[in-house]
Amino acid sequence: MGMDSLIGGTIWDEYSQKVTDLMNNPKNMGEITQERADEMGAKLIVADFGAESCGDAVRLYWAVDPKTDIILESKFKSFGCGTAIASSDTMAELCSGKTVDEAVKITNIDVEHAMRDNPDTPAVPPQKMHCSPYFMPVLTPKGKVQIGEIREGDEVAVYTKNGLENTKVKRVISYKVPKDDLVRVYLKTESNGIPAFFVFTKDHKLLDNQGQWIEVQDLKDGDNILKSDNLTIEIDKVAELSSSELTQEKIEIDDNDMAMVYTLEVEHSEHNYIQNGVISKNCSVMAYDVIKKAAGQYKGVDMESFEEEVIVCECARVTLSTLREVIRLNDLTTIEQITDYTKAGAFCKSCIRPGGHEAKDIYLVDLLEEYEKEKMAKSADASASGANMAFVDMTVVQKLKAVDKVIDENIRQMLIMDGGDMEILDIKENGANIDIYIRYLGACNGCASSSTGTLFAIENILKEKLDENIRVLPI
Repeated sequence: MGMDSLIGGTIWDEYSQKVTDLMNNPKNMGEITQERADEMGAKLIVADFGAESCGDAVRLYWAVDPKTDIILESKFKSFGCGTAIASSDTMAELCSGKTVDEAVKITNIDVEHAMRDNPDTPAVPPQKMHCSPYFMPVLTPKGKVQIGEIREGDEVAVYTKNGLENTKVKRVISYKVPKDDLVRVYLKTESNGIPAFFVFTKDHKLLDNQGQWIEVQDLKDGDNILKSDNLTIEIDKVAELSSSELTQEKIEIDDNDMAMVYTLEVEHSEHNYIQNGVISKNCSVMAYDVIKKAAGQYKGVDMESFEEEVIVCECARVTLSTLREVIRLNDLTTIEQITDYTKAGAFCKSCIRPGGHEAKDIYLVDLLEEYEKEKMAKSADASASGANMAFVDMTVVQKLKAVDKVIDENIRQMLIMDGGDMEILDIKENGANIDIYIRYLGACNGCASSSTGTLFAIENILKEKLDENIRVLPI
């Protein structure tokens, strides 16, 4: 496994050509002035939306025909990463020519699909679809995953004296450290001209070139780390982070100058904890939020008034009622099935279960649990109603249970006292008759009365309790 695949660089392979083109040459960046709007006889709308924790912000301009509500022109300005610029440009393009009501229906996934080179390949990595914990990549058997996306039970790769080995995450721990404890470790590698580096806490341990664990603060420029038969990484330099660099990397610093870090507790004999990683945020596709803000301004209403229903998946704009309906209609039982049918959970994944970067009132796992409980309740109700249902109308299973109940309450104890027993083999409808096939057990098997008195007693009780057309046939 080469350094490119481990550290940096290949992130560019996860972006579509459309995205990389729009990062550098957006088509709809700019502003619409009041004079320009007046020339078109349009109403000028200027809406701002930003995620302060991410450092990304977008300003959306609309020139709207007040007679038809059609957006005649749409422009944007964006502060943020290249993905934010590309997605904002695509959003502006999608808004043009639509009515305001039509524009409000544009979702973040609509924007992402419009940036794809082909329908089956995502235009951006999932973590760029919504605000997500970022900055520290963790190696897994499936490739690099941002540390904030790792969950308990996930499989990850750890560096050992023998190279890379897979293990499982026992626990995800987050806590805060003073910002002065953060250092940047530069590596002597580049990909596509981009330097590779990590941000660690000073006491984070790495394997040095002697196979010994060493704290980051004790590393020296030029040291080799993670040395094995097929992997050597050379340190370029270790440097403390300035305040401007903390801001540039969007590392979360609270009012007490504390930074949030993550640690993964893993199931490995050589490791207790790995990846003491810093958390920063990225938030790149904010289309729906700023469109809703602009539409609210145009209509003179609060932007939240467009949310008539509870939204469970923000990325795909999938509502609670839609998810409940789809789960029930299609008898869905897994998260993967929900994603296939609705796209919910396909991108930032914070809607799947608690513990993600964004707290929810309800998650997809809650909806699956809710549906499972409903099915169990219906099954219980059906079983209970079977007692009041005509025997002939019951299912085979219900009939078997009903016959067993009558046998247990009226016959079995008498047979057991004589050293015997019986079991129900099958129930079949035979014209007007309901034939119940039984087998005698123990002393009843071969008893003279098993085909006369005992048989008549069993049949008469079942006829009386269940249905007069019952016939009991011993086998």
